[in-house]
Amino acid sequence: MIEEYPMGKVAREDMLFEFKCVVAAPVVRYMQNTLGEERARSIVTSTSMNWDYLTNPNNWISFDYFCRLLKSMVAETGDPMSPFIASKTCTDPKAYKAIGLVITKLGTPATLYRLVTQFNYLWDKVCKWRMLEHKQNSCKVEVIYKNHKQDLNNCLVIQGCLAASPTFFGLPPAEVSHTECATEAGSSCIYDITWASKPARINSLIGLVAGVVFGLIIVAILWPAGPASWIILFLCALTGQFAGRLLDYKEELARQYGHTEAQLETILETNTAIEKLNQELQLMVEERTEELTKANERLKRALIEQKKSEEHAIKAERQAAIGVLAAGMAHEINNPVNAIRLSIQTLLKKTDKDSKSLVLLENAEKATVRCARIINDLLTFARNNERISAVDLKEVLQKSVNVFRAEQQNSIEINLDIEKDLPVVNVDSGQMQQAFINLMMNAGDAMQGKGNIDISYRREGDNIHIDHKDTGPGISEELQARIFDPFFSTKRDGSSKGLGLAITAELVHRNGGHIKVSSSPDAGACFTLTFPITSTNTDNTDFYEKNTNGVLNEREIRN
Repeated sequence: MIEEYPMGKVAREDMLFEFKCVVAAPVVRYMQNTLGEERARSIVTSTSMNWDYLTNPNNWISFDYFCRLLKSMVAETGDPMSPFIASKTCTDPKAYKAIGLVITKLGTPATLYRLVTQFNYLWDKVCKWRMLEHKQNSCKVEVIYKNHKQDLNNCLVIQGCLAASPTFFGLPPAEVSHTECATEAGSSCIYDITWASKPARINSLIGLVAGVVFGLIIVAILWPAGPASWIILFLCALTGQFAGRLLDYKEELARQYGHTEAQLETILETNTAIEKLNQELQLMVEERTEELTKANERLKRALIEQKKSEEHAIKAERQAAIGVLAAGMAHEINNPVNAIRLSIQTLLKKTDKDSKSLVLLENAEKATVRCARIINDLLTFARNNERISAVDLKEVLQKSVNVFRAEQQNSIEINLDIEKDLPVVNVDSGQMQQAFINLMMNAGDAMQGKGNIDISYRREGDNIHIDHKDTGPGISEELQARIFDPFFSTKRDGSSKGLGLAITAELVHRNGGHIKVSSSPDAGACFTLTFPITSTNTDNTDFYEKNTNGVLNEREIRN
C-alpha cells in the first residue's frame, strides 16, 4: 500500500492558481488504466503531491507542477507520446465530471472549439487562447504563453485534446498540425485543426419516400386484386406518416438543441460577467477598507494631538496664573519680612550673650531667613530671566551643600561622589543652586533631620547626570499624578507649602534639563537630573514635555 504524500507538506508553489485539477484528470485516468491504481498513486507521491488534492477537480495546481507530473508519467511508461494518448481520455465524460457532461451537449465540433477558446480561462490561467480562423470543418487556434515557457509534454496534451474533441460527437479524431510551436521559438503555439462533418440522414428519408412511392405503385398494380391492395395501401400510408413524423421530431429536436446551446452559452457568459463583477467588488471593498483604516488612523492621531495641545494650553494657563499670584504675594510679603529681620538683627546686637532672649532671637532670625528664601523661590518661579553661562556644576553642588549645612542644624550626612575632569554645561548657576538646595531640603524633611544624602555626578555620552539619593521612607504610588504640581504637599500639618519640588522641576526645565524620580516604599528616593553638555539657552518646552511627562506618570516626588 503506497503511503500518500501528506497534504501539509505540499509546496505552496505547486498549488498556484494556474491550472485547475480538472486539466490533470485525463492524465490521472490514463495512468490508472495503463499502470494500475497503485503505480499511479506512486507517481503522484513521487511528485510531492497529495492524491486526494490532485483528484479533486475544484483544486488548483501550478503549470510547473503539471509539467513535472507529465515528465514523471513519460519516464514511468517509457512512451514519449503518452501525454498525447492520455489527453484523448478527455472524450470520456467521467474524466471531466460535470464539465464533461456539459461538453457532450454542445452539439458540433465547431461550437466546441469556439467555446473552448472563449472560456478556457475558467480552468487555465496560464495560456490565452485565440481563434484565428473558424470554418465549417476546420479552424486555426493560437495558444499564447506570456509568463511561462511552453513544455513539449504540455504541447502534446493540448494536441491530444484538440484531436479528441470530435469524438465527443461520434466522429473520428481531428487532424492537428503545428504551424508554429512555442517550445522551439516564440511565445505561442498555432494549431491547424480539421475534422469530418456529422453524417447526414437524407438517405434514410429518401428511403422512406422511395418506400411510399413503391407502395403506391404496388397498390396501383394490385388494386384489382381485392382487399389485399387496401392493406398494402394502408401500410404504405402509415409508413409515409411515420416518415413525416420522424421529420417533425428531427426539426423539433434541432430547435430544442439550438435553444439549449444558446442558453448554455448565455450561462457561461453570465458566469464570466459575475466572476468579473465579484473581482471588481472585492477590489472596491479592499480599497474602501484601506481608506477607512487610514482615515481612522488619521483621526486617532488628530485626537491625540488635540488632547496634548489642550493639556499643554491648560498647563500653561495654570502656570501663568500661579506665577502672577506668586509674584504678587512675594512682593507684598517681602517688605514686612525684611523689616522684621532688620529689627531682629538690631535686637541681637543689643542683647547680651548670656541673655535667655538670645536663643529666641536667633531662632526668629533663622525663620526670617527661611521666609526670605521662600519669597525668593516664588519670585524665581514667577519670572524667567536666566543668566546662562558655562558653569562647572561641581562648584555649584559644593556651594549648595555648604548653604544647606549652614541653614540646617541636623544630623544629615551628605556624601559627594564626583568624577574628575567633567565638562561644563550651559546653565544659570543661581537657579541650579536653588534647585539643589530644594532637593536637599525635601530630603531633610522626609528623613526628619536624620539620615544620609548621596549625590553622584557623572557623564554618560553627551549628557551630565546628577543622582540625588536619600534614605527616607520612600514614595508610594498613590500620588504619582501630582508630582510637580505647585502648592501640592503630602504633609497635612501645613509645615510645607508644596513649592520646593515644583520650582526645582521648573528651574531644571528652564536650563535645558529634565528630572525624573525612582522610588519604592522604605527604600528612599532617587532624583536624577540630566543636562546636555552642549545645551544652549533655547526654548526647551518640547524637550521638557517629552522627558518629564513619562516621569509624572511613573514616579512621585514627595514634598
